[in-house]
Order: sequence, then structure tokens, then C-alpha cells
Amino acid sequence: MKKTLTFFFSISMLLSFSFSQVVINEIMFNPYYETTPGDVSTYSTDDDGEFVELFNAGQSDVDMSGYKFVQGFDFTFPNGTTIAAGKYLVVARSKERFKADYNADADLEWGPGSGNGALSNSGEDIVIVTASGDTVDIVDYDDGGDWGAQSSGTPPTATAASADGLGPSLELKDFAADNSLAASWGITSGQKGTPGAVNSNFNGTPWSSGGGGTAGGGSGPVRTHAAGTWTGDTSPMINSLNAASTDTNYWQYFDWGVAGLSATSDSMPGHYEVNQNSVKDSGFVNVSYSTDVKNEGTGSMKLDVSVHGTEGWGGYAKIQHMHPDTANGFYDFSKYDTISFQYYMPEAASQDQVLELRFNVIEYSNVTNPTYTPADGDGGQTLGEYYYSFTAPRLGAAMTGWATVDIPLVEDPNNWDNKNGFNRTGWAGISGNTTFDTDRIKGFAFEFSGNATDRSVTTATVYIDNITLKGRKTTPYVYFNGKASPADMGSPFGWGDGSASTLEVVSGAGTSSETNALKWTMGGDGWGVTGAGWNINPTHDMSYEWMKDTVQFKYKTAKFSGDNIRLQYEAGSGKLVKVVDITADDKWHTVKVALQDFVYGDNTTSGFDTTKVKVFQFIAQGKGYAGETMMITEAWTGNPSFDFVSPAVAENVDAIPGTYTNAVVWDDVPGEFGEVYDVYASRTPFTTNSPDSLQAADVVALGVAEGTQEAYHDITVPLADRPASWYYAVVATDAAGNKSKVAGMTSSVDNVARGIPTISLTPPSGFKADGDISEWVSSGIHPLEMGVSSNSMGTPNVWSTVDNDDDAYVKLYIAADAEKLYIAADVTDDAFNVGEGNWWEQDAMEVFMGLYDQRGPKHAGAGRGAEPDYKFAFLGDSAFVEFGTSTGLSDKPYVEYANSGVNGSPNAVIEFSIRLDSLAKINTDSVFVAKEGMRIPIEPAWHDNDGSGWEGNLFMSKNNTDNAWQTPSVWSHTYVGRYDGDILSTQDDIVASSFELKRNYPNPFNPSTTIEYSLGLAGPTKLMIYDVLGRELVTLVDEYRPAGVHKVMWNASGLPSGVYFYRLESSDFNRTQKMILMK
Repeated sequence: MKKTLTFFFSISMLLSFSFSQVVINEIMFNPYYETTPGDVSTYSTDDDGEFVELFNAGQSDVDMSGYKFVQGFDFTFPNGTTIAAGKYLVVARSKERFKADYNADADLEWGPGSGNGALSNSGEDIVIVTASGDTVDIVDYDDGGDWGAQSSGTPPTATAASADGLGPSLELKDFAADNSLAASWGITSGQKGTPGAVNSNFNGTPWSSGGGGTAGGGSGPVRTHAAGTWTGDTSPMINSLNAASTDTNYWQYFDWGVAGLSATSDSMPGHYEVNQNSVKDSGFVNVSYSTDVKNEGTGSMKLDVSVHGTEGWGGYAKIQHMHPDTANGFYDFSKYDTISFQYYMPEAASQDQVLELRFNVIEYSNVTNPTYTPADGDGGQTLGEYYYSFTAPRLGAAMTGWATVDIPLVEDPNNWDNKNGFNRTGWAGISGNTTFDTDRIKGFAFEFSGNATDRSVTTATVYIDNITLKGRKTTPYVYFNGKASPADMGSPFGWGDGSASTLEVVSGAGTSSETNALKWTMGGDGWGVTGAGWNINPTHDMSYEWMKDTVQFKYKTAKFSGDNIRLQYEAGSGKLVKVVDITADDKWHTVKVALQDFVYGDNTTSGFDTTKVKVFQFIAQGKGYAGETMMITEAWTGNPSFDFVSPAVAENVDAIPGTYTNAVVWDDVPGEFGEVYDVYASRTPFTTNSPDSLQAADVVALGVAEGTQEAYHDITVPLADRPASWYYAVVATDAAGNKSKVAGMTSSVDNVARGIPTISLTPPSGFKADGDISEWVSSGIHPLEMGVSSNSMGTPNVWSTVDNDDDAYVKLYIAADAEKLYIAADVTDDAFNVGEGNWWEQDAMEVFMGLYDQRGPKHAGAGRGAEPDYKFAFLGDSAFVEFGTSTGLSDKPYVEYANSGVNGSPNAVIEFSIRLDSLAKINTDSVFVAKEGMRIPIEPAWHDNDGSGWEGNLFMSKNNTDNAWQTPSVWSHTYVGRYDGDILSTQDDIVASSFELKRNYPNPFNPSTTIEYSLGLAGPTKLMIYDVLGRELVTLVDEYRPAGVHKVMWNASGLPSGVYFYRLESSDFNRTQKMILMK
């Protein structure tokens, strides 16, 4: 496992963004007054007529106490100043002049008369900040160029009004527009301005309590983009070298003193390394710090250097810094294009043109099990991929001033003078992946290399200052590269009213037959919106990119019935949206949108944090698009480069049996960073190494992060516990989205699977939907159960608050025959309640169910057609079905339904049946035909309300985070009948021909194990556990048991590790076996 740390020693990158809803909305910077009324050729200006109008485009009031204008003029807002949502605030230079001009009162004034600041008539920045200094808004207006076309004109005439000398103010055309652009502003002839009112040239959507500004879907967006610009440090300091680090090993301590293992006992250890044949006092770099000699800051690093030329090529001495986190730490230089430092040698070196100053970089992208201490046979691994730089000229004469060295952060094998970057010469270190991965920097070194080979010693004193990164680059972020999505995008999500949207990769469907595309199948349109996208993990820091970059993608669709789609980013508590019109002509179209053009939407007006972007999605708006498809490809920001090389396979894939679960383990792929792992299970061996061969395999886990190296497979069989054999495989997906070949187990792992209740192929005898559960019980149909303390899948799942099993507990019976689906729920509820409000906040039962044999990956969104997914909901006297067309069922002739729940009384019984052919007709799905051995996706959910409002839910699946309505991928499952596929999964009908006490399994165990025994004849039976002293600890069985095969599970969680014995006693058979509890 590797992790990357963006780590700078002296100065962190400070981001100061404000995503304020307060907008600079109108500017009067050069008011015009006729000196002879009616004669436009006679005029003068008066700075006291200037004003700036602010508008609150958000949905909440803003307390502006302590806010400041810091450019344009200086003014601090008094305590208690508030601008209400949808209201204006006017700051005038003179309230008196403003009153005379507009017959209205300005809210505040910054000060009339000379010396109190005035706006420039030729243009300048107007900047407003919060009390803490965060930028609220910036407008850099002008009276020339693009701004001149909006604001100025000469000569001054009444018919050619301009803001520069003729009186009209600059007015923002749309408060949701980017007010840093000249095109967003304009003037209106014949009036001085509209302070405190809607601008005369406003052409956007008027503000309302639901939003406003340019169209954006939902409740309407409001003003959005990060006001101002990125204020991070574009030249962050790695080390100012003002003083010695508090880390005494900042410059690595070399125990061995000289290069080469043959000198490990040499008497020259220190915070430097020298060439192997150097001798004591002839090779060194002594580090100190000076406050007298410096280029910047308060000091610099002084290096007293001596190089002994004892080798055939000369000699060297160096100091080296390594990241303090040996195992996991890296320096990330990838966001910058240059690294820089300054050096100064005030006195001449002892020999001219012998010493060469090199700044070398150590890159660890392909180093496993990092160590900074060399060892025999390590092949130079401690230096990783070692990149040299070469400062020209060599040191000689005394320098008259500081020299700056700028080295491009690229690799160039022809570089020998720093101009074109670093050179991995191969003289030291490893070849690695032969790529200069600047986000995997482990350390750096200052090396003085001498070319004297005559055993002479060359000395110099050199000062180093200000190690800095320069040239901040925009980072591209890829959502889909035409082949796959990168690992940080994870699995796509989808949502919609009824059926959810889905995104799935279609091979060969891209812009060429060699590339892929995402197929967006749009979900239900009941909400007027449906969407699909990605949860980004780890989040993207787009703070620098937001004001500079664009997002683009290509799409193709033959039919789109909605109004438009919107792109939506989510970060922090805010959501930014941009509406895109769609052309449905079955041709590829490219969409490219500046990130700063996104506006707030989806009921948010603030809080978008560009440093932690967590969601990107496509949202269809309007009606009629349900089930329509759109192909999407090549979605990214900036200008990325792509890696299409598949990673190596994971090694040592294995599985460790546990209690009803197998822990799948593997070794991560060496040399990969940011990769994830998909884990699959199969009852039969994996016979091919192609990832495409996994379509029929069960998915254990997707997107397991590097370093985790384990995933858990909960194993089940119909009805009764029994042994089951499984094979497992792992596929690695690298950070670029490339998948490895399949790494599969060659032998199976055996374990006991949990027996779970199933769907009966025989409906309850005499079924009638009357609120009486007795016919289900008497028919021997086993229910799925879920409560606070237990459920049939083994892990109770309570969402919010359900107190205990008396507060809510559900037994769910299901059966199917050739004509109908039957459902019954026996609900324990201490206080049944159905009242006013949202149905999901009442006592209500949901049963999510897929009517098909589910093998391979689960559906990401609700399916239709041959594999339809349904949601049945039961609320008091009402029953309905969703996904696809939402349909009420209570009054349908093909439905029987009863709910015995009475408000204020405990408990309820729900009974329901529906004709399968009628159910299929609702969405033109295939008619379900239940067959023994089918595995059915299912997820029951009980909503609990005891009369004082919704309290919580019970779920069956441990993966359900109240999102079963969005994706079947989190549902649990059951089976039809006694088979899992073609495997008989219960032994209840097998009769033993002899007595036998088998070995427990697993053994050793922790903390549970299964004991299996056979009885040739029915009769009284006892099964007991003893310790090594012969003391009986527990009796597992003490009853009359029929002939046949039986299994008992024992949980020894309360006992210490050790040897135990289990003994079977019956009328004709006694046997004892040994087992080991190992914790």
C-alpha cells in the first residue's frame, strides 16, 4: 500500500475562496451633470455622485458586519449591517448627493469630499471581503477594450450615453452571470442608474424565494462561481532554509558514511555521504545555517564541502533528505512544472571547474517495502528511480551574487545542464517504470560531484536558499476516458422516481470501434429529474482549476424527450449546475463548459468547496424520457493524457473460512498507486484470465481500496446450513481505469453456508388476504426475519432508531406459483400508526424484489423487461408498486390485499397476492415464472412510527444505507425452493444408514464451529461439550431426534483458547471427538 501526501515544509498552500451569494450588481464610477440644463455639450462630473450597489442573490440573509471594500475605496461595514435575501444594499460616496440624484436614501456612505476615496474613471478593481479577509466579490471594470463596448462612448451626446462621462451606471445584466466579464454588463441610455431596484437591462430569471438567474433546472439556480480568483500560493516553498529543521535527521544520517557496503564499518558516519574510497577529513558536507548571508527570508543553509577524487571518474559528497514517513509518505510535485533554488559561493573553490552542483530527486513509484538503508542485493532500491540535474557552469571563481537554478520537472535523457529537466542516467538507483512520477517523490539531494581523478581534494563553501516549486499547473480530472472510468470514480450511481438511471460501459460503442462509451439509461420522470454519475473518492481538489479549466464530454442520442440535461458538481454543502441543450440526431456532439460558468442549484445557494469535489453527475430534466438512452464518452476536465496499459495481476489470492463467511485476501499489485480491486466468487473454477469472463460470477466487492487486501463473502444456501465450496478471483483496476487479467484461486475453499428461508413453490393452503397468518404457518413455509437483535442474513441493520424487537420485528413469508406472487408480513410493533404526511414516515412495509434468477453482478438500477425489479409498498389500506410506472394496487381486480394494523394498537399482519401476468403488463415486462433453484434479489424494509413521527427503519441487507430505492446492488437475496441453481442445498430428507460423529469444521476455529452427526435410528440424543478436565460446559442437544444427518453450530466466544471435546450419546452409539479453539 502506498499513499501520497502533499507535504511542504515551510509554507502550506492557503486557499481563500468565498462562494458568497452577495453580488456587485451596479457601479456608478463617473457620474455626469449638465452645467447648462438641456445642453449636453456642457457638463461636469462630481465624484460624490458615485455609488456601488450590492445584491443578495441567495435564499438567506447575510450578516455583513465587518465586511470591507479593500480596493476601489476603503470602507468597513458597521456591525449589524444585514442584506436580506433578494434585496439590495447601496453604498454611496455621499448620501446627500445620492438623495439629490435619486430622491432616495443610500444605505451607507463611504465618505464625501476629497481625500475619502473615489472610483477611477478609467477603471480599476472593486474588491469586497469578509471580516476574516475571504474574498466575496471582485469586479475589474474598465472604460476601454471589451468594457468600452459596454460602457463608454465619445463624444458625449444624449443619444450615445456611456458610463464614462455621461452618467449612466454599469448594470449587471443577470445576477447569476459571471460579473468579471465585460459582456455581463451594460448601460441604459437616458437614465443615471437604478440603485435599489432591478437593473434596467436585466435579462435573466428574476429572483424568487425558489431561486433565480439564468435557467438551470430544479428550483432555479442562484449566483454561483467562486468570487474572485484562486488565491493559493503558485510558488510554494519546500524549505526556506532559514534555520535548521527541528527534525535532527532532516538531512539523512548515513551510518555507513561512504557509498558502498564494503565501507559499512568506516569511521566516517555523518549527515552526508561520500564516494567509497574517500578518506576521513577529505570527503564531507558540513551543514550549518547563516543569518548574515541570505537571498530571502531570515537565513540560508551553509555547506562546507570537500570532495576527494579517488575514483576513476572523480568523487562526490552529498546531503540527502528523505520523507519522514518511510513506509507510506511521498512528496507531490505534480501540480507544478519547475523546482527552483538559489546558490551563492562568495569565495573561489580550491580548484577551478572541478565541482559540479547537482540537485537530484529520488522517486519511489516502483519501490516495495521501502527502506532507506542499503543492503546486499537490493539493486539500488534505496535510491529508487534516481534523477540527476547538472548545474552549469562548474564551480570555480567567487560569485558576485546569488544564482537561481530552475529545473523543469520532466525527464530528458539528453539533459546535462538543467535546462530541459532531470536525467535518469542509470548511474544509481533502479530502472523502475522508467516514468518520472512527480507525485511519488521520496526525497532529494544536493550533491557536489568532482571530476578530478588524481586523488586531489577540492573544497568550497556554498550557500543554498529557497527551495521552491514554481509554475502551478492545472490538473486534469477524468470521468471516462473512452475506455473506462478511473479508480477514484468508483462504481456509478443512478436515481429517479420509480426506476433509477443507470450508467454502464458498452464496449466498442465510443467514437470509434476501438473505444467504449457509457450507456445512460434514464430513470423514472415522476420528479421531473433523474440522474446518474459518480461519487468521487478520494475527492478532487479543483480549487485552482475552477477559475481556469473546462469540463467536456461527447454524447449521442437518437431520442430525448426531456427539456434538457444539467451537469452537476457537489462539494461541501453546495451544488453547482450547468444546463446543456441536447440534440437528438444519433450523432456525436461535443459539449465544453467553463467550470466557472456553473451556478448554484438544486436548492443550494452557498457552501461549494472546490477543494473537495465529491460528486459529478448528469441529470435529465423534464418529462417523458424514462427508459430513453444516451451514449456518453470522453468526459474530463482540462487536457489529460491517458494510460491504457493494464496492471499486473494481484498475487496470492486465497480465502480464509469464518462463520458463514469467507475472508478473501490477496497481495496488492506492486508499483501501482490509487488502484482498486474487484472480488468475485464462483461455485466452479475460473477457467480464463479475461475480465470479460466474470459476467456470470458473483460479485463479492467492487472498488476495494489499495492496502485493504481483504473482502468478505457472506455465504448462503437454501433453508438449512450445509457445507459449500467456493472459488475466488480478484481483478485490479489501476488509477487510469485499466483492468488486469483475472487472478483466480485454483482450488476451492470449503465452509458451512448459512441456511436462509426461501420462496415456496407451494402457496399456503386456502390462502386468503384477511390479516390471518395461520395458513402460512400451517403450510410449513419458513419466513425471512429481521429485527434489532437478529435477521435471516446474519447482520441486523437498523436505520436511525428502533428500540428493540418489541418495537419492530418482521417475519416475511413469500410464495409463488404459475399464476400469482404471494406475500405476507407478520409485524411485531408496539404501536401501529399511519397518519398524515409522507408515506415513508408512517408504519409501512416495503418489499424490493427482482423477479428473475440473479447471477453475476447485481443491477445498478432498477431493471425492466426480462429482468424486472419492483418495489411493493404497503401502507395501511393502500398498496402500490413502483419502479417503472407507479401504480396503485389496492383496488385492482388482480390483487388481494389486507392490512390488519389499527392505529394505537400493537402489531399488524399484511397479506398480499398479485397475478404475475397483470404485474408484467404494467411496464411490459416479461411474466415471471418461478423455478426451483432461482436466486431472487430481495430487500424488505419496515418503516417504524409509534405515533410521534418516524423513528427508524429495519433493513435486511447490511449494505442497505437507506438507498435500496436507488439501486438493487445493495439488496439481499433468497432462493426459490430447496436448490441454489442445480445444487441441492438441504439434507433434511437424507436418511443415514449408520451412526457417525464427524469432525467439526472449521477446526481449529474462532469462535464458532459446526458439528455434524448421523443417526441410523431415531431416539433420545445428547451432544455435549467438555473441557480437558472432563467438566461438562454446555449441552447442545438433549432431545428426541429423527434418523438422518444433523448439524449443530457451537459459539465459544465466551471461552478461552484451548482443547475441548464434544461427545454424542444415543441409545445405540457413543463417540467423542477433539477440537481446538484458537483465538
